[in-house]
Amino acid sequence: MRLVAVFLVLLSVLSAQYKNHDYELVKTTFLREFDKNTLENYLQSGELDKVNAALLSIAHSQDTSFIKNILGLDFIQQPKEIAFALGELGQSKLSAKYLFKQIETGTEFTNEIFDALGKVGDEDDLLKCISLYEKIKLTGFPLAVYNFHLRGIKNENEEDVKLLLANLNAEITESDLFYTLFALYRVASDKVNPDKLEFIFQNEFKPETKLYGLGILRKLSSFPYSFDLVQKLITDSDWSIRCEAARTVCYYEYQSPDEIFAYLNLLFDSNPNVSLTATQSIQNIKFRDESLLRSVNEFLTNLLNDPNLSENTRGEIFLFLNTFHKGTEVEFYEEYSKMVLPIFNYRYLANISNCNFAFTELRKLYGNADDYNKFHIYSNMMSHFDSLKHDEKFTNFVLDQYSPDQPLIITLNNLSIDSSFAVANSEKLREKISELVSAKLENSFFNQAISSLFHVTNYLDTLFTNEILSTISSSSNHELKYDLRSELTFTSEVKEERIELFDKLFNYAFEYSGALIVTNKGTFTIRFMPEIAPISVGNFIYLSKNNFYDNVIFHRVVPNFVIQTGDPTGTGWSGPSHTIVSEFSHIPFDTYYIGMASSGKDTEGSQWFVMQNNYPHLNTHYTNFGKVINGFEVIKNIDQYDVVKKIELIK
Repeated sequence: MRLVAVFLVLLSVLSAQYKNHDYELVKTTFLREFDKNTLENYLQSGELDKVNAALLSIAHSQDTSFIKNILGLDFIQQPKEIAFALGELGQSKLSAKYLFKQIETGTEFTNEIFDALGKVGDEDDLLKCISLYEKIKLTGFPLAVYNFHLRGIKNENEEDVKLLLANLNAEITESDLFYTLFALYRVASDKVNPDKLEFIFQNEFKPETKLYGLGILRKLSSFPYSFDLVQKLITDSDWSIRCEAARTVCYYEYQSPDEIFAYLNLLFDSNPNVSLTATQSIQNIKFRDESLLRSVNEFLTNLLNDPNLSENTRGEIFLFLNTFHKGTEVEFYEEYSKMVLPIFNYRYLANISNCNFAFTELRKLYGNADDYNKFHIYSNMMSHFDSLKHDEKFTNFVLDQYSPDQPLIITLNNLSIDSSFAVANSEKLREKISELVSAKLENSFFNQAISSLFHVTNYLDTLFTNEILSTISSSSNHELKYDLRSELTFTSEVKEERIELFDKLFNYAFEYSGALIVTNKGTFTIRFMPEIAPISVGNFIYLSKNNFYDNVIFHRVVPNFVIQTGDPTGTGWSGPSHTIVSEFSHIPFDTYYIGMASSGKDTEGSQWFVMQNNYPHLNTHYTNFGKVINGFEVIKNIDQYDVVKKIELIK
């Protein structure tokens, strides 16, 4: 019954958008054709669900001719959807005028309106926003400032920032304070006086509000308050406060060993992300004397064998201790490297000054490694590329990695080498590229590698580039041709294959309501949002039914931000043989929402992430397709390299 109740609550806050009978609308959106007849029929239907669905689609079109259609709609009926669509369509005097008019009506949706104004307005509109806010403190103004600044539009007298700074008091609502801190953190943290932030930590504000206050201090490399406040924050009952405090109170000027070791107690925190963050932040502490530094060095060295610490925390300690061993970094590595996971050895070697030792050691480790470890060994080896690119042994080793059984290494190679290396080794590179394209052109799992090989040809000459492009164009690998659509003509065959993919994914979009995610730390439940992102949901279901996610690690964990998984190689560089389109919406990336990872618009594949906190800068930039509704403690405690054992779909 509890899960049913949660489902109903979540459904109540989501306005209906796409439904399972909206095949043609979702298809034209997926194909990025945005058929005007289809969209106008939906807009003129008079049915709220259909109009909302059309607005979601239009928001991705970049077609400003739709603005006039949108302005004819009733803002009262769908304020969030209209503001979102106008904002996504970009700068427009018509849109700005319409949005200001809505503010004049006394609408309660000023948060959404100001957010959109920051995306559609110009310098004059920013001045108008400032003037409005000076008269009455309407909710949402910080979002307008944030979005204007992102677009390079700033008030020359900094009146917008001054208004935000004036908000730093306990008299405004907490929602306004949160967005003020968010905007200042993102665009004007250097303007903040730390003295104006202390009240945030002395009062009972929500954790997400305190996080942005701490974040501003971290950007300022400052924590100019009392040790009592340090102690209060690092022992807070909320793990997210302790985690963010670990990143920030390291800038406090510690006066005694007792104070330092009070901070170091965070290494033993019950939450692995707090422990990890504290370890990574030790480097920012200013030690007052050499004797204390030696004591900390000895203390941390002894922890390398401590079974009470997670392997990730011990590994981060190992990396930090390198700072104490400049000049003896090789000896330290040889003595202690076996105490930590191999991944930390690779990272250690990437950061030492002895490039030749690092290359020799990493090459030795590379020989017997599996594909996962080879990728990480090689990526860390390439940290020394600039120092070693003229070394014959290194050059030959790099060229040898253009092997037909190593698509990820090939991609990594292509992103690591520079034009001087390519020109100096042009003859061998031409030979390697020609062989690989010929051998692997029809292998869809090699698409990313071939795409990156094509881009390397730009370092060589136009004739060779055109030759490779012609070869790709003549292939039947339509997904590869879709990936290179900016270079190739979008053929009917490519479109037919995209429609086949669409049909497969759309058929699954509304079949299941959610899923149980079984991990080594426990199980959490997610509820899908096909009404917002049908293709992303259908894709997740399709991949889950094919056991794509089974035994896949969380390859990226940024404590108190996101936990990310979905790449079977565990590297973060791979996915399925297809890509899907972005499905942005007005749904915010608040705590426990689930998004699709991407490397840019319309590049999503299989990787997905769960929010550990509220981060508005992700809003409308990533696809939000679900929410965790049960198992919150699991989300809080997921550590990097934890595993998704299996996924069970829920009807």
